[in-house]
Amino acid sequence: MNLFFSCHAAATWALVGLIWTIQLVHYPLFAQAAGESFKTYHQRHTTRITWIVAPLMLAESLTAMGLLIAGSRDPWLLASLAPLAFNWLSTWRVQIPLHEKLAAGFDPRAHQRLVATNWWRTAAWTLRGISLLLAAHESSALASAEALRGLVAPAPFTAELHLQPHRLPFLAPCEGAPADHANLGGKIPLVNAPHDAVSPDPSPGSGGALSFIARRDFR
Repeated sequence: MNLFFSCHAAATWALVGLIWTIQLVHYPLFAQAAGESFKTYHQRHTTRITWIVAPLMLAESLTAMGLLIAGSRDPWLLASLAPLAFNWLSTWRVQIPLHEKLAAGFDPRAHQRLVATNWWRTAAWTLRGISLLLAAHESSALASAEALRGLVAPAPFTAELHLQPHRLPFLAPCEGAPADHANLGGKIPLVNAPHDAVSPDPSPGSGGALSFIARRDFR
């Protein structure tokens, strides 16, 4: 799970909490403010709530587009795009027109419809939040599985051992191999290690003693 996805999920869950607060607290209380002061109350409410809702909705949409452009094709993320589009459509075609009616004065029918239709957005944002949680869970599970696979089956590597055969009795020359250093040609195997490849290493400063490199591939 990358930072971009984390920002996207954070914006969505901030909106989930906000929409439930509006649905259970703010909108029902509109009826309690009905009267001559309702127009002022409604105007202040919509102005202040817009400063919270608008940046979050923009952040949610922009980070969703960014994830798609970056190549993210998680099934849960893709599924969550449908309620995202629905929320924008519902806001502009249903909730904003109802708020415009209430801006002229309290209208019981408009208020009831606002409360009823806002359940659509509440459900849609909640589904989005759950979908992103599932996407994050699957991403973490895959990352853990890959890390565990790396611990259980590490990548092959090659170790090099610098050996001096006159000091190691388990190094024995092949039968009939020439004694001069130049013609050994890597024909000196390790006893009981048939997969090892040994080649001469005429390192300078060895004091006249032959030095060999034994290479073995560990898998």
